[in-house]
Amino acid sequence: MAKSEKLFEFLRYVKEYPGLKAEDLARLCDVSVRGVYRYLNTLDRAGIHVRMIDGGYKTDADADFLATADMEDRILIRAGLIRVLNGSTDPQSKRRCRQLLKEIDKFHPGLKNNRQQIQIMAPGTTPSHSGGTLTIGHGSKPGPMNPLETIDSVSVDIMNLIFSSLVKVDKNGGITPDIATSWEVSEDGLLWTLYLRHDGVFHDGHKLTAADVAFTYKSLMASRMKERYEFIEDVVAFTDYVVRIKLRYPYPCLHRLSNPISPKHIFDNILLYNSFDRKPIGSGPYMLSEWSEDDTITLQRNKNYYESGRPVLDTIIYKPFADKNSALKAINKNKVDLLVNLMASDLLSMSGKGAFRIYPVKDNTFYTITLNTHRQPFADIDARRALRYAIDTDSLIRRQLKGHGEPCTGPFPIDAWSYNTDISRSQHSPDKARRLLDGTDVVMGLWDSTDAVNRLAYAIRAQLIKAGVSVKVAFPDSHEEAAESCHMLLQRLSCGSDPDWVANYWKTEGEWNTFAYSNSDIDECFNAGRLSAETEQRKAAYHTIHQLLDNNCPAIFLATGREYIGSRYNLSDVLDSAQPPIVSLKDWHIYSGVRAQAHPAAALGDV
Repeated sequence: MAKSEKLFEFLRYVKEYPGLKAEDLARLCDVSVRGVYRYLNTLDRAGIHVRMIDGGYKTDADADFLATADMEDRILIRAGLIRVLNGSTDPQSKRRCRQLLKEIDKFHPGLKNNRQQIQIMAPGTTPSHSGGTLTIGHGSKPGPMNPLETIDSVSVDIMNLIFSSLVKVDKNGGITPDIATSWEVSEDGLLWTLYLRHDGVFHDGHKLTAADVAFTYKSLMASRMKERYEFIEDVVAFTDYVVRIKLRYPYPCLHRLSNPISPKHIFDNILLYNSFDRKPIGSGPYMLSEWSEDDTITLQRNKNYYESGRPVLDTIIYKPFADKNSALKAINKNKVDLLVNLMASDLLSMSGKGAFRIYPVKDNTFYTITLNTHRQPFADIDARRALRYAIDTDSLIRRQLKGHGEPCTGPFPIDAWSYNTDISRSQHSPDKARRLLDGTDVVMGLWDSTDAVNRLAYAIRAQLIKAGVSVKVAFPDSHEEAAESCHMLLQRLSCGSDPDWVANYWKTEGEWNTFAYSNSDIDECFNAGRLSAETEQRKAAYHTIHQLLDNNCPAIFLATGREYIGSRYNLSDVLDSAQPPIVSLKDWHIYSGVRAQAHPAAALGDV
């Protein structure tokens, strides 16, 4: 971040949260305490006077919109000015737009050169054609391509293209068929029968049958990933194309059945198995063509793939780099076409010749403040609700997450069927919070110290100070320590691939229920959600859980996460199918076979 950016950020915190101490401002702005004093001197020389009041800093100065806007605000402002400049016939309006553009570009010259060439893409907006090659950059090297052992994210992305699975998870968290075309469950919920397609063929010509499915899941049940499959008692190949899965207890297991199917005949042959890690054979849309010494992996289209018209692209190349910064440099130099898992801040590093298309992706996580309902003040439900009034979620998303998220009211993905859209967000009202919480001392625990979580923590601390709450930040080493010493925990948690996953946090015996929250009605709803395979019946259970969490307020739900895919090609069907979208690469098209064209009026945040 440029020095001017830091100074604007510092001034914004002083103005919005009067009373913060030098240590608080240092943490919020990621500078030393000495840096805080330097900022104070700079502001003083500029005629913006900051006073010390009751041990904290305060200013009455009115900064212009550039000083109060964060980086993404300025990107949007610049895009809007360009639109006005291009569309206006009023000379005075054009003159004012040019003047404001110069002021913005003075504070961040990179906006002028880079941001005007980024366009945010919406799903289903471009026609396309078949074929083509796409080179994808990654900030790390792939591991062994053995789906029974490997869990690193790069390898998993590649294996999802090489191998088939019983089912896939769509962008809304729903289940769609893959090798399993249909399924049924017994009345007691303990026996699942899955019917397989007959045209699944491994890349070496062997047919994929129920024996391969049974082998895969029995192997997983005995692997280091066995805890993920502890609900399974047995998997049986009932016929060549019918699999039966017997469960230890009723469980909506389909979301756990998306693991790549391994070829049993390969693992039965010791010679073939020994080379499998670098010569994987699956039945998916792409086949391994080459794995070079620098760990560049080339995949070629599987012409015998069972899904008609898929895959669309002819070749996928995965090119590894030492880290994300190196990958960003590579796309700027046209060495790769696409990067995944980008944060909003990464987009500012994308420059060079040509233009970029940015595809916003909702990731499967949410930020939350979990409250210890066994300790005062949050044993009192009114105090928990008052805390909700004290938190300005929109400000946290815009400033601390840099727009990398969307507000949420519960622990489910906001566009999933399990999310209850009837629940309204609480209004931010520090005065309401202060009436009940003024003079309260609390300890907020953090499990990790990532940049986003740290920034959130100290911004939340500033907001609570405004509501009269004194907050100490701690880093507990265990759930037991957190339960004993913390009044609340700031966490980034996974939504899981099925809504039952969040039972880990909110069911009485949940594995990660740190503060031992217990609600018998919520427990009953989780049980009901596990007993049915019908989405509509399960939907009612999880909507009720969402409502109960909102009513009882054992947590403050802040925001879901967001990531981006950046590409030098115009692509279509990127956002229309799987979650995460990289899983649906078989559906992607390159639009007209050309590179992205610059659109000066487009900017980050348009969708």
